[in-house]
Amino acid sequence: RLTPTRRTAMAETVPLDQLNVAMIVRNEAAQLAEALASVNGLAGRVLVLDTGSSDDTVERARAEGAEVFSRPDFPGFGPAKQEFLDRCSSVWVLFLDADERVTPELATAIRNTVVADDRSFAGWRMPRRNHVLGRRMRSMGLDRDQPLRLFRRSRARVSDTLVHEVVEVDGVVGELQGQLDHHTMTSIDAYLKKIDLYTTLELEQNPRPLRVWHLVTIWPGTFLKWYLARGGWRDGVPGLVWAGLTATGRFIRDFKVWIAHQPPHED
Repeated sequence: RLTPTRRTAMAETVPLDQLNVAMIVRNEAAQLAEALASVNGLAGRVLVLDTGSSDDTVERARAEGAEVFSRPDFPGFGPAKQEFLDRCSSVWVLFLDADERVTPELATAIRNTVVADDRSFAGWRMPRRNHVLGRRMRSMGLDRDQPLRLFRRSRARVSDTLVHEVVEVDGVVGELQGQLDHHTMTSIDAYLKKIDLYTTLELEQNPRPLRVWHLVTIWPGTFLKWYLARGGWRDGVPGLVWAGLTATGRFIRDFKVWIAHQPPHED
C-alpha cells in the first residue's frame, strides 16, 4: 500500500478491495516515479511486475510503496499481464504503463466510477494524449487513442498474444472523462530497444515468409503512409521522427526474417 506520507490530500484512497493498479515494467527507473505519483492516493494496492530490470527500477518502485513481483523469464506481454491480473484481489483493476500519467481529472473519474460500482459496465476506455519528444501528437491517429484500461476483474481476460495484447471484457464498455498522458518516446535509444523487443515477439507470435521485395519496399511505403497519408507532417519534427521510426520498426522486422532464412556460414 502507498505510504500515508506520499498520499495526496485531494481525496481519500479507494478501499483496498475495490481497486488495484497493475504495472509491468523493465528498466523504467527514469519514468516510474512519475507514473506511481499520478495514482498516489487512488488505489489501495499498487502492484508492479518487473521483467528483468538491470537498473534500479525495483528499488524505486518499492520506495514509492508499490508491491513488487519479479518475472525475469518474460513470457510475452499477454501471458505476463494475465498472470499478473490473477494476482490482483480487487473488484476493479487499472492497467498502467510506466510512461503514462493519470491526470487529476481522470483520477477523479476513476475514483467515482469505482466507488459507484455500476455493474452494468464491465470496463472503461479513457482518452489518451500521446506525446513524442515532448510534443502532444495531433495526427496519425495518435489523437484518437482510447485504450481500455479500467475493468471489472471478474469479467476480464488478457489476450494471449505476446505483443500488442488487449484486454477482453464480457459486457458493456464505457468512456471515462479526463485524459491519460502517454509519453511514448522520450529517448530514441530506449525506443529502438523497444522496437527490437517488439519485433522479436511479433515474429515469434506470427512467423512471416521471406519476401525480398517486401524488405526493399517496406521502409519507404510505411514512411509515406504515416508521414503523408496520415498527416505526420502536421506534427513537425516529432511527426517526422515517429513516421521514420515506425518505418524502421517494420524494416527491422522484415530484416530479421531475412537473417533467419540465411544459410549458416561455413568456417
